[in-house]
Amino acid sequence: MEITASAMRSPFGKKVGAELMEDTEIGPMVIQPLKMKGVEEFGDYSTVLSFGMTTLPGMKT
Repeated sequence: MEITASAMRSPFGKKVGAELMEDTEIGPMVIQPLKMKGVEEFGDYSTVLSFGMTTLPGMKT
């Protein structure tokens, strides 16, 4: 079975990105929504994904 990056990012990334945008502490700092950068590592029972988002200057989270 082949799983593409777009299939993995669709439900998870959008849901987490929306929750971050609605967060009272983090939301005001976010300029662009969460985006999946790619797969960092494949393990025996896991996959490590890399995500990023654009925040206001000087507001790294």
